[in-house]
Amino acid sequence: MTEEQIEKKEWLNRAKYTENALNALERLREKKRSIAIACGINYENDGSQSGGGKNGTEVKLMDLAEVEEKIRNAKNELCETYNEVERAINAVDSTELRTVLINHYLNYMSWERTASEMGYSLRSVKYKHLEALDRIVIS
Repeated sequence: MTEEQIEKKEWLNRAKYTENALNALERLREKKRSIAIACGINYENDGSQSGGGKNGTEVKLMDLAEVEEKIRNAKNELCETYNEVERAINAVDSTELRTVLINHYLNYMSWERTASEMGYSLRSVKYKHLEALDRIVIS
């Protein structure tokens, strides 16, 4: 694989990596949500002293809101990245090569599954992948 092909492969994989990060954030959100619910309200200040402390639940809910914001940002990034990758793939002038790229980089299929679905050997699909990378134009 040439240096240019490696660079294009990494560029095309951005959608997959962004989606993986988004999925990790969504799992973290669920974990933080269940922790906040399980902890209930726990007042750290019993009212006998002046204090401005936040209770544990409030802190947990603020953490949860922070994760929610990260998820919104990751979703926006995923949409933009996915659209960029899709445009680059759609610009490839061969239906067969586009199909290889779509299956792998947008549908996240393994090379084995792509080969099976397209009726090719694994070796043929990998060769077509290299040919497709040569035809991809990234900006």
